[in-house]
Amino acid sequence: MDTFKKAGVPKILPVLIVVILAAMYYVAAYYPDLGKTNNPEKTVEDFYVSYINSDYQGMAENLSVFWSVQFLPQYSTSKPSEVIAQRETIEKETADILSATTTDIQSGLKITVLPEYTKEWENTAMVVYSGSLDEEELGREVALLLKENQKFYLYMWMPCGDDAALTALETDFAKFDADYTQVLASDQW
Repeated sequence: MDTFKKAGVPKILPVLIVVILAAMYYVAAYYPDLGKTNNPEKTVEDFYVSYINSDYQGMAENLSVFWSVQFLPQYSTSKPSEVIAQRETIEKETADILSATTTDIQSGLKITVLPEYTKEWENTAMVVYSGSLDEEELGREVALLLKENQKFYLYMWMPCGDDAALTALETDFAKFDADYTQVLASDQW
């Protein structure tokens, strides 16, 4: 009677390796943004997908609380950290405002992010995107996003023509980042 087993590779090990590699491929292929909570381009895309689908809650979830408080005077005396901490409540209130005021949504709208123009600073980011409506070009817009709890949210957006205007905005946004970083550090407006 042989009481010792042969040394070697357990039969389950090659199967486990194949399963792990397949799972890694699946996650990389079908969930490329998994773990990327800090993607300003994705925020812009998600906002417009929500807009096109009249998903007001989805729109609110991609907007900065600092954009929202301009329509919510009850937060006007709150500190920046308090406003950020109230995100869940502010999102719900913003969704209510958006549902009551957003009209004429163009279902044929399509947004294409232009990643070559994306810039990130310490607490802000700039994303440029082009729009088309039923295959007709609408031009480019630039968005300024603010980082709140390590995630970017839309703060403002505007049309933008040529690259010279984008360069000027990039300089302005870099200065804004320094100011916003100071606001976050001092927790004062």
